[in-house]
Formats: sequence, C-alpha cells, structure tokens
Amino acid sequence: MNVLQIGSIAILYKWVFLGIAIFIGYISIRVWLQSSTEKKNIKPIMDLLFNTIFLSFLVWKGSLLLLEPSIILKSPFSILYFTGGSKGLILAIIFSFAYFFLKAKKLEISNEFIIKLMFIFSLVVLTAYHGLTVFFIEEDVLYHSLISLFMITVLVIGIFKKDIYSLKWIYMVTIVFSFVHFILIMILIKSQAVFLFSVEQWFLIGIILVSLFHRNKLRSLN
Repeated sequence: MNVLQIGSIAILYKWVFLGIAIFIGYISIRVWLQSSTEKKNIKPIMDLLFNTIFLSFLVWKGSLLLLEPSIILKSPFSILYFTGGSKGLILAIIFSFAYFFLKAKKLEISNEFIIKLMFIFSLVVLTAYHGLTVFFIEEDVLYHSLISLFMITVLVIGIFKKDIYSLKWIYMVTIVFSFVHFILIMILIKSQAVFLFSVEQWFLIGIILVSLFHRNKLRSLN
C-alpha cells in the first residue's frame, strides 16, 4: 500500500516524501546561505522561506474549497483530512513563488539572488522527492528514476562547474527539465487531459514560456 495510516487519517506516502523533501530543501538553503550572503541576512531570508512554505501548505489544503467545494459543503471538517491533490499543489507552488519573490523584494534582495535561491531550493526538493519515491513506492518507478537522474546530474554539474548558478544557466536548465518532464508525463504517466494535456503539463508549458521570455530578455541586455 502507498498510504500511511495514522489513526483515522490516511496520508499518501508521496505527500510524506514531499514534506521530507521540503525539509531537506529548507536545510540546504540555510547551508548555501552561509557561504553566499552576509550573516545578518540569513535569518530574515530563512524566516521568509519558512513563512512561504507554511502559507503554501495552507493554500494547498484550502484549494479543496476551489477544486472540490461539494466535499466541503457535505462535510466541512473534511478539509482537515484532505488536500487539493496535485492540482492544489500546483496552485500552492505558483503562490509560493509569487509570495516569496514579492516579499524578498521588500527585503531589498536582488532579483538574481532570489532566482538562484528558488532554483536551488526547487532542485534539492525535486531530487529528494523523486529519489525517495523511487526507493519506497512501486508505482511509476521509471518516471521517478529518470526525473531523479536528471536532477542528480544537474547537482553533480553544480558541484564541479564554477558560476553554475548564472541566470542564463538556470533558465536553460529549467527549460530543458520542463520539456523532458512534459515528455515523460506524456509517455509514462496516465493522467486526465484538460484541453489536450494534463494540468501538470500545462503548468510545465507555462514554466517553459516564462523561462524563455526571461532568457531572451537577458540576452537582449548583454
């Protein structure tokens, strides 16, 4: 079974692994900040990251009101036991990036530093999540294996290559990863289509378009 049973509450293991991956990402950012910014800036950035994660969790839980209002109308307390699923998670991710970016700007953090931080956090979380899923869940093993292999490759390159987190490189990796991820979902994952593609695929298309826009904008400035 892929469900963790705690009393009357059943939690999918993939959500448990996501929580663990986010915690690993949080710790990784703290370690990264030790060598990339002044000590006085570490606490406000980590506080902002924690708040972003917490509020994103609430958005994920609360998305059930938007996605499945009938469930809440029948049983209001069901919001304590259920989440918005994968669709709600995408809404929470969009919220988290927008919230973190806007709040970080108020802390007078540069756009480049914000993007690097969000990229590193996402990279670590995805690597940990898909890696845990490969070892402990027997569903879609090839899909999760290929995603984690891609992420690990990026991490290894990051260790040995200098200036790996330049904006140009970040946008390129994001575009390539999103495209590869899109194809893997099409080939290996059975998902419900919404206007030809799944919600996750549309989300990846959005990431590709945004990354292409900013990468071309960066080129025009050079």
